Amino acid sequence: MKLSMFNVWNDDDPLIIYNAKTGALATFEPPYRAPVLAALTNHNPSLLPQEFVEILTEDGYLVGKETDELAYIQGLVEARQKLTAEYYFSILLSLACNFDCFYCFEDHTGKILDAAVAQRLIAMMERIAPTAKKIAIDWYGGEPLLSFPRLQQLNDRFMALCAANGTHYEISITTNGYLLTQEVIDYLKGVPITHLQITLDGPPDTHDQSRPLKNGGPTFAMILDHIENAVRNGLGIFIRVNITRHNIDRIYELYRILAARGLKNKVRLLLKPVVSSPVRPCEDDCLMGVDLSSRMVPIYVQAAKDGWIVFPHVNSMQCMGFCVADFPSQFIIDPSGAVYKCGECFSEAETVGSLADDGEIVLNQEAYQPWVKKTPLDYPECRACQILPICMGGCNMKRWWHKTDCCEELKHNLPDFLRAMVLNQDNMSQARS
Repeated sequence: MKLSMFNVWNDDDPLIIYNAKTGALATFEPPYRAPVLAALTNHNPSLLPQEFVEILTEDGYLVGKETDELAYIQGLVEARQKLTAEYYFSILLSLACNFDCFYCFEDHTGKILDAAVAQRLIAMMERIAPTAKKIAIDWYGGEPLLSFPRLQQLNDRFMALCAANGTHYEISITTNGYLLTQEVIDYLKGVPITHLQITLDGPPDTHDQSRPLKNGGPTFAMILDHIENAVRNGLGIFIRVNITRHNIDRIYELYRILAARGLKNKVRLLLKPVVSSPVRPCEDDCLMGVDLSSRMVPIYVQAAKDGWIVFPHVNSMQCMGFCVADFPSQFIIDPSGAVYKCGECFSEAETVGSLADDGEIVLNQEAYQPWVKKTPLDYPECRACQILPICMGGCNMKRWWHKTDCCEELKHNLPDFLRAMVLNQDNMSQARS
């Protein structure tokens, strides 16, 4: 037997071990901590207490001497590349927005998805629904709720087409939340929606500074009221928090505000770094790599200490790709019918195709293939990464366009990541009991 290359551990007491391939998570206290830590640090399984060998093997911490764990990663890549009957679309209903966020990567031209492009989308759905196993739509913008009637029209048609063909259909909405009225909520309660993603950039003052209305007015209070009402009406909410150098030290205040409003563990927070773009350069505001991780991951630890569920279950963290853009049947379609692969790459040079009048997605294979053919095994740093099964090569947008650290931020602060995961598992167990 040999120790798995995907074991991650800390040097604290208790010793925490996580296997990124199987999702196994274990803690060891004295007197077992020292021999287990010695086995890990010396890559010598013979130092393990014999009574643990069977269970450590079952959980994937120990593997056969001839086991090629990178072959498992290649198998995931190949399985992902075959998922051509599962479609994931982000449809930009407009390039208009009622907010003026300083870091937005979109050029808000005000273009609206018109009737002609809507008909092309319907034709596309008529082509793929008969053979698709799954179709997932994220209604996106600009601000998609500025075009709510168009959203209703297309969504109702898509639902009917999928129902007629026995195709699984689900939606989500990425919205700033300001226009999430009761009328919108009442409609969404009757459709197969998984969640809404709404952004709050920390407490009211930091949020209102980075995400004001076009006229400069505040937005936090209105959005929080709408989130609370949406949760009360049974809708799932992901709250994205865009991290900058200006708000990183204030982020935890948002957890306290949400808890005070009765939203603890009724919403999920996603902490994400702001990325500079040619449309609105903001490099001086961005945190990346070790600097970001050293300040972001402790926020998760503190939240987990306070009873928040901050991660999925450890067995749900493994993936086939870093993000949905790695999948072959994922496309972003803008109001003109241009097709992209990444939600932060919207220049003309970054298109991968276009939507034809008959609904065919006409791809530029030279631009499209690098996204779906990428394998993390092409990169030496990925081949040696302990958390490769939960990262799968990192962010293509950062790797190819920004030439910056493209790794999962958690990689740069594994001790705090492990502490947060142990606390998180306890919180999930308590929530189930």
